[in-house]
Amino acid sequence: MRVAFDAPYGGDMRKAKTDLLLSLAEQAELRRFVEEAGEKTAVGELKIDRSTLARALGGLPVRRSTLTVLRLTLARRSAERDAQ
Repeated sequence: MRVAFDAPYGGDMRKAKTDLLLSLAEQAELRRFVEEAGEKTAVGELKIDRSTLARALGGLPVRRSTLTVLRLTLARRSAERDAQ
């Protein structure tokens, strides 16, 4: 018996890992955040561990939920900076 399930990415797993990366602009924004706030503060505010921060900064895949948190936090910080 075959069980059907909805595979993410339409079954194209070659694209799965690339969808879990920060863009170069997002990596630059994250790097700026870490430089301004410090690593300890960044890790605490993002609620991630240091190895996850290093993966994101290094352009390696992270979990989808982590990617969402990173993107939302970076967008908020960027909006706050633009408002000043």
